[in-house]
Amino acid sequence: MRIKKHQAQTTLEYAILIIIILGAFVAVSTYVKRGIQGNWKESVDNLGEQYDPTLMNTHINHTITSDAVSWITTSNATVNGEDGIVTTRIDSSNSVERTRGSSAVAGE
Repeated sequence: MRIKKHQAQTTLEYAILIIIILGAFVAVSTYVKRGIQGNWKESVDNLGEQYDPTLMNTHINHTITSDAVSWITTSNATVNGEDGIVTTRIDSSNSVERTRGSSAVAGE
């Protein structure tokens, strides 16, 4: 079976066209990869600062407030024909404890 000259030329043209298209894909693939990596980096940068155990600043504001009231009432009945003694006592206490401070840890 003989291949005609026109048919061989068409096959050669298709082969060259495929090589040119593949070359274009190879040349552009680097730019596509860089574009995708740039989008990933932008997304990660938009997340903000993440936790770093070597860099930490802590501000402490701590307040404890307590109120206590106690009533003591004592009454005695009649003893030996006399009225008993009635004692009433009310104790009240208020306390406030405040703690403020900060700590900073810096890594190497």
